[in-house]
Amino acid sequence: MGVPILIERVPGVGFRSEVSVPASLQAEGVTEEEVVNKLQQQQQAQLDAGGQLAILQVPKKRKTLMGFAGMFKDDPYFDEVVEIIAERRRQMDAEPD
Repeated sequence: MGVPILIERVPGVGFRSEVSVPASLQAEGVTEEEVVNKLQQQQQAQLDAGGQLAILQVPKKRKTLMGFAGMFKDDPYFDEVVEIIAERRRQMDAEPD
């Protein structure tokens, strides 16, 4: 499993790397390779101490308009509103551009 890490230059130190997934880790060193190796060592130490990596599957929630279907079925004014809209459309169609 690959995890993206941030490597940034730090004046007077060299580099700093940071990762927050799957665990928050930070390291500083003179070279990019050094900070990456330190992160790997920290993560390995967590695993050696009994930690485990797992994948949490989060289902995608589908946004649809079906949740609105029938929302006006008991509204006593709905048919009147639909007729007003239809009449306005007829008027607009009859008007010259």
